[in-house]
Amino acid sequence: LFWLNLCSHAEANMFNSWAQLAALVALAVAITEVPEERAASDYLSEHDFPGLYVLEPREKTLKVYQRQGLQPLELKASWKSMTEARQALEVALSIAPPEPLQLPWAIFSSQGRRIEDLGELLKHRVAFLLLVGQWMWPAVRIGFEQSASGVLGGAPLTLRTLSVRPVVFEVEGFILPEEADAAIRLGKSKQMENSKGTLTTADSKSKRAHNEFRTSTQTWLRRYESKTIADLDDRTANLTRVPTDHNEEVQMLRYAEGQFYYSHNDWTDLVAYNGQRDLWQSKHYGWRQRMATLFWYLSTVSKGGETVFPKYGQPICPGVRADCEGSWVPHTSRCDVGLKVSPKRGNVILWYNLLADGRGDFNSLHSGCPPAAGEEKWSGNKWIHSKSLQEPSAPWMPEHPALMRYGWKEEDPNACLLNVRSKHAHAAQLLWVHPNTGERSEVASILPGTESAQNSYKGHAFVVATGGAESKPFRCEGSASRFFITETLSVMPDQGREEL
Repeated sequence: LFWLNLCSHAEANMFNSWAQLAALVALAVAITEVPEERAASDYLSEHDFPGLYVLEPREKTLKVYQRQGLQPLELKASWKSMTEARQALEVALSIAPPEPLQLPWAIFSSQGRRIEDLGELLKHRVAFLLLVGQWMWPAVRIGFEQSASGVLGGAPLTLRTLSVRPVVFEVEGFILPEEADAAIRLGKSKQMENSKGTLTTADSKSKRAHNEFRTSTQTWLRRYESKTIADLDDRTANLTRVPTDHNEEVQMLRYAEGQFYYSHNDWTDLVAYNGQRDLWQSKHYGWRQRMATLFWYLSTVSKGGETVFPKYGQPICPGVRADCEGSWVPHTSRCDVGLKVSPKRGNVILWYNLLADGRGDFNSLHSGCPPAAGEEKWSGNKWIHSKSLQEPSAPWMPEHPALMRYGWKEEDPNACLLNVRSKHAHAAQLLWVHPNTGERSEVASILPGTESAQNSYKGHAFVVATGGAESKPFRCEGSASRFFITETLSVMPDQGREEL
């Protein structure tokens, strides 16, 4: 129909120039173009992506790859239904039954279309099994490019991999210039407020102020307020292949000269939210999370204002552990480590806050660096959840497996959270002092520029030591205490204003 209309308009001389006609023909080709399906081997990576399997369907077999260099599993495709195929895959891959509120795993085409029919699966050259139950674009390797069909006015856009640890893509030209201008105008017409988020249990106890780690201003843009916002919301779903009812409203951010947002995760680590039942229920015990973030760049910043991923390239730790060999956490204020992405108007970056098996990715830690003198940054957060936001919060389930996995416990009135960060030039040992014997027991090693959080009790004493020297004792008081180690190994109260 498009081509027939185009030809009839051409015959009627309804175009102002051949250039206009050529532009429309080019658009028509882009809209009708479907990217050729690649071979399964193109998606094999030297990196392991837990929860992601590359499938290579054949007429009589199905090969299952986990990563490059590993021998694939080869299953006989003698199944008569998708139900039989799923059962065979669950046995072969040791896929456990889903927990309460957990999405079932799913199979997708290379364009992120859900495959629920066996005949359709066997027609594809490649497919993907994801334990998280939602589509995630495969990162493969840094610099890998893949085309997402039907994103912008029906035309495809290209995702280019910037990082595999964490998974980060850049998409150029996602936002049109006039759309960026319209979004900024809408933001300026509203009341911009000091940015705030949900405080962890520890930060709430210590009465930490939001502006200690975040000084940008924000407002919310809703799809019913503007056709531009509605179009961008739909385009987000086109790109992520996740329905719009999984999308939060756009959080528009303005960073004036020198304003920042220290490093943080967009997903909710329930370990840090003990005692907050409502949050656990709204997150479906960890199974409804901000799966992905699509970050809009509405203005170009020539100096500063980068989005930084400080844990870039670090290993994925087992289970729900935040640290393991090879992983470390730079101080939240640092902008000189990791992957840095400079703001360019119209571009977006897409990163996944979850691993493909549904666990939160600690490597997705990120920050907003301050624009330089005379600069201003306008941007937007578009958060995409793993489950629909129309689903209600879950009831309280005292037997849910997540309570044990994340260490849920009712609040202890004698508990005290100790947080210690270091400005010292060398690694320091945090030692607990036995209240009766004075014996020292090591509880953590704190590297320069990092911090350690320890669950303790009111009145418990600690010291830090390095190279044979030891600090004076300091105590955990109240529900939480924060300290920092100076260059001279003194331990001082940390009011959140000392820079490392």
